[in-house]
Order: sequence, then structure tokens, then C-alpha cells
Amino acid sequence: MKPFNFSKSCFVAFTCLVSTLGSAESDQNSGITARGKCLKKIAQDRASVTLTASALAMKSEESTNNATKQSQQLRKALLDLKLEDAQLNTNGYTVHDETEWTNKKSVFKGYRTRITLEIETSNIPRIGEAIAAAAKLGIKDIGNLNTFVSAQKYKAEYENCLEEASRNARDKAAKLAKGANVSLGKVISIQEGSIERNSPSTHRTSYAVMGVRAMEDSTANVPSIDAKPLDLSVDVTITFQAN
Repeated sequence: MKPFNFSKSCFVAFTCLVSTLGSAESDQNSGITARGKCLKKIAQDRASVTLTASALAMKSEESTNNATKQSQQLRKALLDLKLEDAQLNTNGYTVHDETEWTNKKSVFKGYRTRITLEIETSNIPRIGEAIAAAAKLGIKDIGNLNTFVSAQKYKAEYENCLEEASRNARDKAAKLAKGANVSLGKVISIQEGSIERNSPSTHRTSYAVMGVRAMEDSTANVPSIDAKPLDLSVDVTITFQAN
């Protein structure tokens, strides 16, 4: 009996057949893919401002003592405001030589001490009261006022948006399936897509603080801040099996 000769051409044909069947199966299992989107506006729920006590004196010890005294007065004034959910932190403490360029030479003016406090609250409209309190103590160094979304609120809003985007993806896939005269099967894959402004630390709106000198007057109006909502965008891509 003559032995069967599995020729090279047969092997190639068999390989092509298997490859074709595999490709067809892969295409069949690719399913229906749809991308869902969630767009929403998030109301900012926190505000902060930095206030710096500053003193200049010819002796460093005197400069430090004067700045410390002013900082303690400021701290007390801020705590007396009893702002809702307030957090008060010391953000900076520096002592350095201060010079002035006069008659083509540097002239020593003394030692400058700066102590920076940051006050944060959940009552955004009242943050202006902190600026006014600092102004009444003669503090002129007012940092930028920021409003932002807290990490806790952002997490809750983001997770809700994920669910909404997933529902939107399913609705789109159902319409695609109906148009193709098939039905949706089980979920094959879910992928979280692009996220805009995806970090709470970037959710800040800065306001330039001006006219501090005018607020030293006890009768001056306290500025009120209204924070603009921030936009959140979340994408979710889901692939369903087509039946």
C-alpha cells in the first residue's frame, strides 16, 4: 500500500481554511460596540483664600515677633467668623533680607517676615468675610481666592456619571441592534473612556482680589462670591454580544 503523501500544497490549503474559519468566528464574536457619554455641571462646594501677615524690621527677632503677633490676631479673627466646615492652616513662614536698589546700589532695608494662613470653608458666599477681617487688621497681602469641588463630592458625582454613561451606551447599542435585526446578548467588555477635568485639584476658579485697602473701613461692603459650576464629561465604551 502506497503511503499517503500530505503535500505542502494541502498543508497550505488546510491552514488557509482554518485561518478563514477563525476569522469568521472572530468577526462573529466582535459584537456590537457603543460609546455612552455623560455630561453634567457640578456646583462647586468649597472656597479658600490665603492671607499673609508681614512685618519689616531692622532686627530679625523684631520682624519675626511683629509678624507672629499679627498672624495670631488674624487667626483669632478668622476663627471668630465661625465659617461653616472651616479649615485653617499655616501655608508658609519665611524670613529674608529686604533690599532696595537706590543710587545704583543695593540698600538693606531690614528683615521681612511673612506668615501665610489659608482659610477654607463650604460657605462660598461668606469667604469674602475672611478678606474683610484681614483688611481690618492692616493685612494687604491677600492671595488669590479659589472656589473648587471637594474630593468627596467629585467622587460621588463622577461615579453617578459613570452609571449614566453606561446606560447611554446600552441604549445606543439597543438601537444599533434593532436596526441590524439582532438582539443584544451578554456584555463582552466595558472600557472607561476619556475624562475631562478628571482631578478635583484642577477644579478651581481663581479670582483676583483687589481693593483691599478700601475694606479697612468697617462700613465697607463685604464682597460676596458666586461660584460658576464646572463641567464634567465621562465616556464609557461597551461591547455586547449580538444574538
